[in-house]
Amino acid sequence: EVVKVEKFTPLRGMSGGIHVMLKTGPEEISVHLGPAWFFENQEQQIEVKDHLEVTGSRITYEGKPAIIAREVMKGEDVLVLRNEQGVPQWSGWRGGKNAGQAGRGRQHHGGWGQGQGQGKGQPAGHRYDLNAIETLSGKVLKVERVDSRKGNWKGLHLLVDTGKEKIAVHLGPEWYMGKHDIEIAAGDQLNITGSRVTEGQDTYIIAGEIRKGEAVYTLRDEAGKPAWKGWRQGKL
Repeated sequence: EVVKVEKFTPLRGMSGGIHVMLKTGPEEISVHLGPAWFFENQEQQIEVKDHLEVTGSRITYEGKPAIIAREVMKGEDVLVLRNEQGVPQWSGWRGGKNAGQAGRGRQHHGGWGQGQGQGKGQPAGHRYDLNAIETLSGKVLKVERVDSRKGNWKGLHLLVDTGKEKIAVHLGPEWYMGKHDIEIAAGDQLNITGSRVTEGQDTYIIAGEIRKGEAVYTLRDEAGKPAWKGWRQGKL
């Protein structure tokens, strides 16, 4: 049972993190979840008196036992914080050689999920089609902030010239992208893997993975679910 939820700042200049104090019966133990900015943008929160099942790595923190959480169960819902290699789902660019392509055999990433529900910044029933995955290369012509359909958040879009076409590429919500060391600017050469979507006369790419030189940024898992997504239902 959760007896305390607290936000802390480990070092000056670092973003705050979320810890919960969990009473397991014989002991109370601190569970380290992740950055506050990630949790504050989820539809469901962890609160005092919640009953949780936590999977993670036991460590010693400031002389006391603690758990770095990889997965948290709350009822039938699962919070996936790290993949099986321990890589946080909110981490940004990664070295490129060993990264898998979006929609092609990577481990699950993401946050809370409930059925096909969404976290903030991703409309329900989004059109990411696993049967329309492609990889394209091109030069960024423009980076822009675009209002969501509901107008309650900003998304980051690119206009990319592939040599064959100029096409819009949808990345993700600004609140998520802005918390990572992602520097994409006009003139950059990118390799983009994602789903091609056609709506009326508009065609665009929903990005699942971006490669810039040797760096890779993963935005969606192999099922097309976004890294910033909210609740999932049942154990993965």
